[in-house]
Amino acid sequence: MLEVKNVSKAYIDKNRGRGMVALRNINLTVEKNEFVCIIGPSGCGKTTLLHMIAGFEKQDVGSILLNGKGVTGPSPDKGVVFQESSLFPWMNVLDNVKFGLKVQGIAADKQEEIARKYIELVGLRSFEHAKPHELSGGMKQKAAIARTLALDPEMLLMDEPFASQDEQTRQRLDNELLNIWKKDMKTVIFVTHNIEEAILLADRILVMASRPGEIYWEEQVKIPRPRYLFSEEVVELRKKLLEDIGCCHR
Repeated sequence: MLEVKNVSKAYIDKNRGRGMVALRNINLTVEKNEFVCIIGPSGCGKTTLLHMIAGFEKQDVGSILLNGKGVTGPSPDKGVVFQESSLFPWMNVLDNVKFGLKVQGIAADKQEEIARKYIELVGLRSFEHAKPHELSGGMKQKAAIARTLALDPEMLLMDEPFASQDEQTRQRLDNELLNIWKKDMKTVIFVTHNIEEAILLADRILVMASRPGEIYWEEQVKIPRPRYLFSEEVVELRKKLLEDIGCCHR
């Protein structure tokens, strides 16, 4: 479904009079309905890579293909969930989820039907008329996920969406995200700093090294779901990934 071929990205710091290579020679493929997590040290270019796949930034070298077509900018087939929910504070949950559908020119009654379907899917039924300031952080992120899913993208790109949550809330949201993924079967690329989160969620984990950012290691996660943090298989994989990430610091 997604092909990233020989992609590199550099930035120029005009004030310091020098450049920095953020990503170098990135190659990866992602299959339809696959759940891929990307982990690595801070500054390794995880978010930059995600933004290029989303079409927010342009690579300097190489190509990014979605279903055989080059990614040239943002498009409805790629939905993005950021670290912050980015909900419109003056709109309630229902209107936030309906917003993108309205922009697309979908009929009002169909907007309502689709929005309520995804509000139900993320577990926010009975909160349709709540404003963002009336929601917890986790509920805001679920509303943001509903808004993205309502547009029916082929691929869901998630940039540390639960990083600001406490540990209990994050684990609950991870489990709920897996349930949503099983029902809706989107292709997901999920950026995280949290090794346990990656193990619990992913079909495949990509470990990135930094300066410049490269894919250092790839791990297929063959542990059956649901996965338990203290199972022997998960503990062993966590140790291995910690060692891999330790080797990624340059």
